Amino acid sequence: RDNYELSALQAFTDADIIIGQFGIGSDGHIAGILPASPAVTSLAFVAAYTHPPYERLTLTGHALRRVTAAYVLAFGADKQVALNALETKSLTYSEQPSQILKELPEAYVFSDQIGHRHGA
Repeated sequence: RDNYELSALQAFTDADIIIGQFGIGSDGHIAGILPASPAVTSLAFVAAYTHPPYERLTLTGHALRRVTAAYVLAFGADKQVALNALETKSLTYSEQPSQILKELPEAYVFSDQIGHRHGA
């Protein structure tokens, strides 16, 4: 964790522009930041925690807020609810970490689900 954090901090510090590519989970997580996880409340640049069945190592919101332009790929019907919430609701970062995209200077979401409303 420490080596990754030092490397990430150095890369972010050295860059004039930071471009990130992310996915969004069906629960609205982004990167390895799961809703209500230790990564949500971490003040560090990187968080490491266990969320079975995985050990997670992720940049935190502190790091993601420094991203200049985010490109998000989210495909599949299981992402529709999370994408709809991202587009239409103002949830807290803890409830839906992908809401952080609204804070970035540029965020582009590519999906086969945006604009699709199930049950309509």
